[in-house]
Amino acid sequence: TILFSDVRGFTDYCEAETPENVVSFLNKSLGIVINAVHHHSGDVDKMIGDAVLAYFQGDDAEVRALRAAQEALRDIIQAEHPRGVGIGIYSGDVVVGTIGTTDRMGFTIIGDTVNVASRLCSAAKEGEIVIDLNSYHAAKTETSQLSEKVHVKGKNKEIEVVRIAQFR
Repeated sequence: TILFSDVRGFTDYCEAETPENVVSFLNKSLGIVINAVHHHSGDVDKMIGDAVLAYFQGDDAEVRALRAAQEALRDIIQAEHPRGVGIGIYSGDVVVGTIGTTDRMGFTIIGDTVNVASRLCSAAKEGEIVIDLNSYHAAKTETSQLSEKVHVKGKNKEIEVVRIAQFR
């Protein structure tokens, strides 16, 4: 299960702030998401600018990914950060390993599942998790949410998702 988070309005924030403030904000925001991922036994693949790509393995991967996302949003709201995050969660097959050339190799997680999680993250508003319906059901959440179908770039079929919002 892939969790992809991204700061909302980050470019605007960078334009209005000093580089030192941007780095401080980014370290705090990324730190909150990374701590939540680790707290729920996930692994961070990488930070990509203001985004975090993380993955969860095992039978309860969806449960832990959703809990990590909810914790991260709650903690960012409680920290009263000037910008919030949106989070996408999607489950499926991936390849974990090294890619690159003999001059430069990197360990990463790749596949269509990662791409879809990124697209669901893009569909999430600030303070919102967009999770595919299968992952939502696998997480055995006790609350029922209405689902909707969203079209994501690069996919022919719409994906049925649930939006879970955290409010300030």
